[in-house]
Amino acid sequence: MLIHNLILRGGVFLAIAACMALPLHAQEMRPSSGGKTATQPSLPSAETIAIAAVVNDEVITSLDVNERLALVMATSSLSNTPEVITRLMPQIVETLISETLQLQEAKRLSITVAQKEIEAAIANIEKERNRPPGSLEAFLKERGVPIRALTYQLRAQLAWNKVVSRKVRRSVVISEEEILRAQKAEASAGEEQVRIAAISLAIASPQQEPEVSALAKELQQQLAKGADFNALAAQLSGRSGVKLNPSVWIPERALEPSLAQALRGLKPGEITTPLRSLSSYQIIQLLDRETVKPTSDETEVAIKEILLPLTGKNITAKEVDALIEIAREIAKNPGSCDEASVAGIEGVDTASLRVQLVRTQLKRLSRELRIIVERLSVGEVSEPLAARDGVRLLMICEKVTLPMTLPEREKIRAQLYNDKLELEANKLLRNLRREAFIEIKEKP
Repeated sequence: MLIHNLILRGGVFLAIAACMALPLHAQEMRPSSGGKTATQPSLPSAETIAIAAVVNDEVITSLDVNERLALVMATSSLSNTPEVITRLMPQIVETLISETLQLQEAKRLSITVAQKEIEAAIANIEKERNRPPGSLEAFLKERGVPIRALTYQLRAQLAWNKVVSRKVRRSVVISEEEILRAQKAEASAGEEQVRIAAISLAIASPQQEPEVSALAKELQQQLAKGADFNALAAQLSGRSGVKLNPSVWIPERALEPSLAQALRGLKPGEITTPLRSLSSYQIIQLLDRETVKPTSDETEVAIKEILLPLTGKNITAKEVDALIEIAREIAKNPGSCDEASVAGIEGVDTASLRVQLVRTQLKRLSRELRIIVERLSVGEVSEPLAARDGVRLLMICEKVTLPMTLPEREKIRAQLYNDKLELEANKLLRNLRREAFIEIKEKP
C-alpha cells in the first residue's frame, strides 16, 4: 500500500516505529511496499566538513546535517536519490537550527539532561515497540548511523520539555466550560473520511523524472477522456515502477494538507492532477466521501485473523503482490469463525496459514487498524494488509457496539491542555528564532 507513505503524516520516530512493526495481537499493523532498503548516504570525512549554519555563537556542520540525514533515511522508506536528499536537506537544517536554539535556551536557564534520561527515552521506545534492550542502537548501527544522531535529537527534545515546563506550563489554564464544550463536540461530531485509489509511478533516478512525468500526464489525459481507472492501472501493471494502490478509506485529517486540498474540490469518480512526492508521481481517484458517526472506544470486536507468512530476508515487491493475490482468493471463502482454518484453495498450502481469533476493544487498536475494523460489518473480510511478517486478512466475527458517552473529563482536559501547551511552546520557539542570529549557508 504505497499510498500510505504519501498521505499519512509522520516523522523520525514514527518511521522507527514502522521498522519495528508488530502483528495484530499486539494491536499494530503497518503497510509494506516490499521494496529493498535504501543504501545510506555516506558521511563526510574530517577534511570535507563544512559549516552548514550558524546559530548565535554555535556552528552546525555538514557532519551534523549528514548524520541526521542518515538517521532519517534509515528510519523511513525514502529512496536514497540526489533529488530526495536535495529536498530533505533544507528541512533537516531547519530542524537542527530549532534544536540548537532549544538547547541554548535550556543552557541559559541552567537546565541539563542527564545521560540516564536519554537512555531511559531509548529504552521507552524499545519497550513501546516490544523490542529487546539495545535493539534500537543495533538497528541504527546496521545501517551505518551513529547513535549520537539520535541522542542529540533526544537531548534537545528532553531539554525543551523542561524549558516549556518552567516557562509556559503555569500560564496554561483550562476552564470547566471549555472541557464541557469539547466533551459534547467530540461525542456528537462525525469524522470526514474519503475512499481513494491511486496509480503510483516510481522515480528510480533523477534521469527518469522527465519520462515518468510525461507518462503521468499521458495517463491523466486518458482518464480525463473516460478511460477506466482500474483497467488502465491493470494495463500498465507489467511496467516497472507502476503500481495500483487499492482503494482505502482514510480520515481527511490524516491526509497531507496539499492532498486534502486537491481532493476537496473533486466529486466521486474524479481524479487529481499528477501529484509529485519525494520518490514518485501519483494520480489519485476520489471514490467516495462520507461523514462517519463516532463509535464508542469501548466497542468490543472479535476478529478472525488469517496470516499468510513471508519467509526469507530479501522479500521483493513481486512476492508480496503474489501473496496479496492469494489472500484475495482466500477472502472469498475464509471459513467460519468457529474454524481455526480456511477452505481449501487450489495451489495454496493452507497448512502454512496461521489463523487465530482475537477479541479486543476499539480503543486498543492502532488508529490505522481501527479505521479498517470500524467500517467492517459482521461477516465481512478486509482487504489484504501487508506487514513485515506477512499478509493479513481480518474477518469480523462479532461486534458489540456500545452507545457513545461523553468522553472522560480528564482525557479531554489533558488533550486541551496539551494543545494549548504546544501552541505556547511554538510561540516561545518563534520568539527565540526572531531574537537569534541565524545564518544558513547555501550548501550544507
